[in-house]
Amino acid sequence: YITRAGLPTAEALVSELEDIHRRLQHETVLKLVDTGSANGFLFVAEEYVEGESLRRVEDSYAGARQSFSLQEASQIAVSILEGLAAMHAAGVAGGLVNPFNVWVQEKRLPQNKVTRRIYLSGVGLWRLLARFIWDEGLPWDYNSSRYVAPEYQGSGGGGTPAMDVYAVGVIFYELLTRQTPMGTYLSPSQIRDDLPACVDDIVDLALAANAEDRYPSPTDMINDIQRAFTEEDRPQRRWSF
Repeated sequence: YITRAGLPTAEALVSELEDIHRRLQHETVLKLVDTGSANGFLFVAEEYVEGESLRRVEDSYAGARQSFSLQEASQIAVSILEGLAAMHAAGVAGGLVNPFNVWVQEKRLPQNKVTRRIYLSGVGLWRLLARFIWDEGLPWDYNSSRYVAPEYQGSGGGGTPAMDVYAVGVIFYELLTRQTPMGTYLSPSQIRDDLPACVDDIVDLALAANAEDRYPSPTDMINDIQRAFTEEDRPQRRWSF
């Protein structure tokens, strides 16, 4: 991640980013390993984790005409939400929650089983980047903007927990349906008849147009997702299938 150097605001925000990562320690959050400047640019560097973005995993499934099972989609959503819960407890809202910044580490096991770990990339960078996206009139990428809550569109500033819940709602919907919820969207169970009605309620709460109508916290959304499963099938951060 880079931004133009020589701006006191940017340098102060990088310092703030370093402070965020000093007090935020969670296994789902990729650690900040370096910051500095080079060739007229400020940069921040995260730890390297072998894997690929969730977007690429989604694209692979779509290319193979394969759908995520409810358990797969729920496992991914729960992993993201648990990382967000730790961030919010540390006073940090994400703001950059989308499949491009969710990293998937996959390991193949015997008998065609797979284990996956989920990591959040770009934690704390929203405050650093949003200033330049809006204040300097930079183009806003549609691929990222569709995960941004409606109350934030067209204005700068920091992210909020409600924004993060909204973003996970969009990701969860896309994993289940291979569609993006736009306007008056179809409920997941209208697109897939193998999904229970409770999934529709989870999506509707996460994607509520008014921030105050969404889940109060990532943990509340996790609890509703887990209620869709029996005890032995409930999603956890690590899983195999």
